[in-house]
Amino acid sequence: MPKKRVIVSLLPQYWLDSVIPLLEGGDPERISWTNRALKEMNSVGLGFKHEAYDLCLQILKSKATLGEQIPDMIDETDGTVCDTWAFLCPHPLGIPQPLYVKIGLLENRVSMMFFSLHIDLKGSLENAIRAYTEKNS
Repeated sequence: MPKKRVIVSLLPQYWLDSVIPLLEGGDPERISWTNRALKEMNSVGLGFKHEAYDLCLQILKSKATLGEQIPDMIDETDGTVCDTWAFLCPHPLGIPQPLYVKIGLLENRVSMMFFSLHIDLKGSLENAIRAYTEKNS
């Protein structure tokens, strides 16, 4: 099976304009987590969801955040497709390897789903972002 090519682009403004206020509000009725993401959150040194939200907000509020669109991610609560993007965050424990965060904006309501929050195991997104940055600088 051929290796998946990571296509990097700026996170779209419409997506940021929806996700940032949700993270700032931290409303558990509007932010869902997969069981996997909850376990990953604890394993990377984050004890509370608001810590994860603050970490993501640091990156998402910065200028020109790069990431990768992930097609076909499904909302576990109702089976609809989510507008999902992955991006990197600094590790909260100061480990040089960044965290890979995957968040989906749900189509049927103004809410979102945390799909992943773990170390960028393969480094594919980090490498793709580095290549993109070098090519465009």
